[in-house]
Parts: sequence; structure tokens; C-alpha cells
Amino acid sequence: MINDDLWASISLEKPSEHIINNHFFEENIINGRFVVNSIGATAAATDIFFLENAGRSFKDSELEFSNFDYEFPSDSDIMGGFNLIKEDYKGALLQDTKMIQSEFDNFEQRFVPILQKHAGQLSLDVNNLYSGSYLESRVHQSNASQVGGFRVFMKWYPMSSLFDGSVVTKDTLVVLFYDPYHLVFPVENARPFVNVSDSSYNIHLRNKYYDYIPTELRRIIKKL
Repeated sequence: MINDDLWASISLEKPSEHIINNHFFEENIINGRFVVNSIGATAAATDIFFLENAGRSFKDSELEFSNFDYEFPSDSDIMGGFNLIKEDYKGALLQDTKMIQSEFDNFEQRFVPILQKHAGQLSLDVNNLYSGSYLESRVHQSNASQVGGFRVFMKWYPMSSLFDGSVVTKDTLVVLFYDPYHLVFPVENARPFVNVSDSSYNIHLRNKYYDYIPTELRRIIKKL
């Protein structure tokens, strides 16, 4: 859970102590002042938006990453994950979410290169890619005995910071991309890249599932 000092710093009841920009949080995470294993965000206190670019799929053999769907039938894990997001996007994305921790998660070796490849034409400030701003959500049924492999990666914009040129009035999470096969930070029991990267995996997630995402929640931006 979020450290009490951090929670106090973003409390709605103490506006003078709000986090006012990303650097405050990033610098304190890096300096070890906050230890964050999971985030206690609630649906009422959090806004979530989806980058239009988030539905873009890509494959990279060197990084051993792919997030294309199977041509037919749809991959059951992908369909299940997006069905949960469609039913209750905040519930699906907030119930099992943790901050990426650079010392444990190979942030610079895995996450940053994949994010840069996925971004396409979206401008990234590579000098400000700190692990403390990014979250990994495991999307699964709340009563599931196995959480499965469907992952969603998001960026956290603390309340009163800037997103897309505007000050956010709540803590805001922005969906960056999907990792349906658990390949960003793979584990032993995840499906290997070779099993999800042949020519039959060629369907962009955007083309198949982005009708599930309400238009008012989707954002087109030029710089992250």
C-alpha cells in the first residue's frame, strides 16, 4: 500500500500538500523516501484515460515482445481482459495495480525500450522516464485463483500536475499500452514469445477492441 506520508501528500483534505508535479514524486521514489508496492487508488478519486495510440500492436523479435491478437478465433486471454475493461474499466484497472520499481522490474532494460518502440510518432522525453511514474495493472476477475497474463501499463499523473497541457484535478492514470501475454516482465509460466509471434498473430488490438473504450475517455496527444 502507499506509504502514509505519500498518502498524506496527495490527500484531498490537504490541498497545500498536494503533489504539484511529476518530479516531486519521481525524485522521492528514486531517493528511497517512499516505498510503493501497490497503489490504493479508488474509482471515485481517480480519473483514467486511454491513449488512442495504446491500441497499437507491434512485434519486436530482439525484445521478444508482441501484443497482436490471433487472427481467428480471438485469443481468450485478450478477449477476457477487454471484456472486463468494457464492463468496469476502473474496477478492472485499479483492483491489482503496482508501481514499477526499477531495481526489481528491469525498467531500463525492458520497459523503456518497449515503451519507446510502442510510442511510434508519440514524442517521449527519455530524460524523464522514471520508474516511479509508471504502473502495471494485472487485469483479471476479482475472485480468480490465477491472475493470468493480461497486463496494462499506465502512467500516473498526480493531482495538480499537467497532462496534455491541462492541470488534472484528480490523480490520473493514462493507459499507454497492453501486454496481454505478460512479455514485458516475463515469468517462467508465461507464454513464450515464440508461441505468440507467428504470422497468424496479426490483428491490431486497436482495430478489434477499441470500440469497447468510450470515446470520451480516449485521448490523442503528441507528447507524453
